[in-house]
Amino acid sequence: QYFDTKELKRYGLERLDLIERNWQKMQSMPVRPKIQPGDLKRVLPREAPLRPEPLELIMKDTEELIIPCMTKWQHPSFFAYFPSGSTHPGVIGDMIATAFNNPSFTWVANPATNELDNVVSDWIVRMCALPKKFLFSSKGGGSSLPSTTEAILLSLHVAKHRKMKELGITVSDPRILKLVAYYTETAHSAINKAILIKDIPHSRAIPFTYDEEKRDFAVSLDIFKRMIEEDLQQGLIPFFLLSTIGTTSYCGIDPTKELGAIAKEYKMWYTVDAAYAGAALICPEFRILGVGLDYCDSIAINLGKWLLCEISAAFIFVGNRLEFIELNGGKIDPAYLRNKYSARAQDIDQKDWAIGLST
Repeated sequence: QYFDTKELKRYGLERLDLIERNWQKMQSMPVRPKIQPGDLKRVLPREAPLRPEPLELIMKDTEELIIPCMTKWQHPSFFAYFPSGSTHPGVIGDMIATAFNNPSFTWVANPATNELDNVVSDWIVRMCALPKKFLFSSKGGGSSLPSTTEAILLSLHVAKHRKMKELGITVSDPRILKLVAYYTETAHSAINKAILIKDIPHSRAIPFTYDEEKRDFAVSLDIFKRMIEEDLQQGLIPFFLLSTIGTTSYCGIDPTKELGAIAKEYKMWYTVDAAYAGAALICPEFRILGVGLDYCDSIAINLGKWLLCEISAAFIFVGNRLEFIELNGGKIDPAYLRNKYSARAQDIDQKDWAIGLST
């Protein structure tokens, strides 16, 4: 019996003690380990062991070598990048998920995960007072993803194919080289990576300017419209706009409503990266940040930042799930994935929302 439940309980309780000890002394630890690149690699074996090693030895190495070399993101003095909190319910939830390890690419492969994902998606929409079009009870919906980077890449991909479908552009059509995407200047670098992966030939960063009246920096809507008009004069095809609620660099908030109106005017797919500060919409006093989200075709929120979930707890929400699934590749169903449940419904399988089979 490869899964020894008695050993699981014994070692599991010991490892919970290890986690507790490290959390208790977290505040006295350095935020960053006092090591140089390559230090850990030099003390670890170059080859994997030929025979199994006792778990006690592996855990000893974990406590003496691995944990001391970690940057402590949960440390009270950690202020880099973004929050990445953790909680005991989150740790226990990960234990349960890992214990059963059920891939969930189709409903029949794991009904519980697929339906729970839908339910939690609707919870988030209601908690954050997002427009009702993002609920499964309407034409929209949402899905968990490994990261907001994937949500941005998928939004760009779907936007490209929607514009190609709208204009009758095929992959051999020279007009495919005229597509242009826009994003606000301090957007996350994930958009730059997505543009490279999707071979978007033209992209523009919408600059910030100093607003004398507001005494603050803000996206220049006039410059943005001027950029679009100049691109149209050059024969380019605007198709995508990304703005942010909570930039990684300084938690800046873009004017969602005004940008959304421009995106609608020029028939662009509009996505909002709310990975950082989108969770603030739970608080009624911060819902002013969400004004204009009804213009959005897609929104991304990461629960792993302000909501103390594990780091890969990102969600994408779309206003038209069937369109999103179709343009994301449609129902790609080889023989080993076909089943009567997926055949009856177009939107019950997690694989149709993501790049990988499982989210």
